[in-house]
Amino acid sequence: HPLDIFAHLMVGSEGTLGFLSEVTLHTIDDPTLKTMGMALFDSVGSSVAALPLLVDAGADAIEMLDDASLRTAKYLDNPPYDPNHIQKNSSALLFEFQKWHINEIQQLAESIPHDLSNVGGQLPLGMISDEHQRNQLWNIRKGLYPTVGSMRKKGTSVITEDLCYDYRDLPKVVNELKSICHQWQYDDAVIFGHAKDGNLHFAASIDLNTSEGEKRFEGLIQDMAELTVGKFDGSLKAEHGTGRNMASFVEYEWGGALYDIMWKIKNLADPNSILNPDVLLAKDSKIHVKNLKKMPLVSDEVDLCVECGFCEPVCPSKDLTMTPRHRIAVQREIAGGNADPSVLNKYLYDGIDTCATDGLCEMACPVNIDTGSYVKSLRQGSVSRIGKWVSIWSAKHFASTQFMVRSMLGIGKSLESLLGSTIWASIFGLLNKIGFPYHWNDKIPRVANNFSIYNGIDREVWVYFPTCLSRVFAGNDQNASIVDTLVDISKKVGISLEIPPGINAYCCGQPYSSKGYDTAAAISQEKTIDLLWQSSKHGEIPILIDTSPCTHQLRHSNATLKAETIAKLEQLNIVDIIPFLNQCIDKMNLPKLERKIVLHPTCSTEKMGHVDAFKELAEKCTEHVEIPTHWGCCGFAGDRGLIVPELNLSATSHELLDTKGLMKGYSTSRTCEVGMMSHSELNYESVAFLVKEYLNQSVN
Repeated sequence: HPLDIFAHLMVGSEGTLGFLSEVTLHTIDDPTLKTMGMALFDSVGSSVAALPLLVDAGADAIEMLDDASLRTAKYLDNPPYDPNHIQKNSSALLFEFQKWHINEIQQLAESIPHDLSNVGGQLPLGMISDEHQRNQLWNIRKGLYPTVGSMRKKGTSVITEDLCYDYRDLPKVVNELKSICHQWQYDDAVIFGHAKDGNLHFAASIDLNTSEGEKRFEGLIQDMAELTVGKFDGSLKAEHGTGRNMASFVEYEWGGALYDIMWKIKNLADPNSILNPDVLLAKDSKIHVKNLKKMPLVSDEVDLCVECGFCEPVCPSKDLTMTPRHRIAVQREIAGGNADPSVLNKYLYDGIDTCATDGLCEMACPVNIDTGSYVKSLRQGSVSRIGKWVSIWSAKHFASTQFMVRSMLGIGKSLESLLGSTIWASIFGLLNKIGFPYHWNDKIPRVANNFSIYNGIDREVWVYFPTCLSRVFAGNDQNASIVDTLVDISKKVGISLEIPPGINAYCCGQPYSSKGYDTAAAISQEKTIDLLWQSSKHGEIPILIDTSPCTHQLRHSNATLKAETIAKLEQLNIVDIIPFLNQCIDKMNLPKLERKIVLHPTCSTEKMGHVDAFKELAEKCTEHVEIPTHWGCCGFAGDRGLIVPELNLSATSHELLDTKGLMKGYSTSRTCEVGMMSHSELNYESVAFLVKEYLNQSVN
């Protein structure tokens, strides 16, 4: 039927024939067992010659990387191989097998290395089934485009193209592509791709800020098109969109007769040419070198961004306002003088106020850009003199600050009990309308009970730094103290926790840092490091921190700290609550509690690499443990959830759908626990309470 034909044309039309409002994807099974390898060859020709071997063996993915691609591993932390040993003109095949049965994986592990060695391939890492090691290798391939972008000169852009050939032509094609790149001075270009499909990608940095740079770009594209279509009868597009970059060459590739038919269909579907004009089909033969996107300099923190979008899935504000990519792109438009003044005020909300500054974007970014840190610097630039003075006074007199916060929280909770949550929230709503920034949240805990200053006795001694969150907020809905809970756990396992005197005057600095009060944050961190330096006997005694974001904050020095303070910090053994509790129950063999629980790892738990340890801790204590499929930042971000509550609502919406049928939630930060409870009936508390219950159970 003609409409069926048109529906297929729509899929590949890149928006030029219509707008797709909804797409249904038919998924395929993902086999549970996987094994992979990286075979090194002395040339592209040798690697291509080995392709039939892997194809016949049933490889599910085969990727080719040229020598320049392989060397980009030097920009990774702990690369899986030494990129300095990659020989010129060498090549590699990155391949993976996916199976359902372990015996199939075992057979491949025995046969593939032997078969590859017979055709000149070396497997320096062997066959790899460990998920972490596999991800390390795949990250090299997945991150090639942004990694090339990170190597470029600031202010330049990045181009990536995909081309398709008969796979048997790949050795000649790669050599000629390299020659073209060298001719047009694209010396940082890398070539890689889906080898068994003959699909090559290439990426290089381009300078579009000068007329000379634009001419080199035009020459590169022209030569690539002639090489692909004219010499090798290939395709100018394999899986990427034609876009504007190749729109000028569509007629050259397909011929005039077919090109005319394309235009007839376009004109029937879009007679006014309003649907994605000049994409895929363009009457201007120079459209690929017009309206070129430039990369204005913004800040050293974000100038290396190539706007690849890897950061977007982990951003808590992605469904509400902007993602890190959006924030950087808008800043570039502002820097280039292209921002309409009428939208700048809205950007303050979309781009700055709703950023949780959680830093997960840095983990997702192949070049480690922390857009949250950049947003903090923007907040710092907007700090008023009064605000800066108040923050510094607060940091220097933190005991008074904590007393005021506890007092206001106590009054607020009392009035809530007296007036009821609805009336009290309405009163806050009126205050918000006249400029008071904080919204009331009835899930905010009551004031924490005071605790005693514990001193070590003759057993294993740890310094315990109860964070200000634990000193201000009750630990759970029973008003229990997390401080007392951790002390009780420690006593049971022969550990003595020693809380430094005058603890109420100290803070890790996180409340100030997230708001852009860098000076106050440095004052707080410096005071606390000095306290811990003395309490731990110059780093000899380990230090327990009961809140994961505070652990992470203390471990990472403020840029303005004194050199001697940084030297002290580097010698401190600061231990997060998760590994501490794992140590406490490591040798216990008690029955597991019979309940279904859910975990919410904090962003800092993820950044410190403790998510697996968190799950292992919970699985030691209880029968059924889940981390939601859609786990991510809760968007509460300290007190950000009280200033912009809709950020918390948006950020947790998907995760909370995964918690149905579970009994209780656990985390390692009281504000994150509040964030998870704010739009759910599920109660969250510190995992320390779960461990205490595990240790206190009566065993027959």
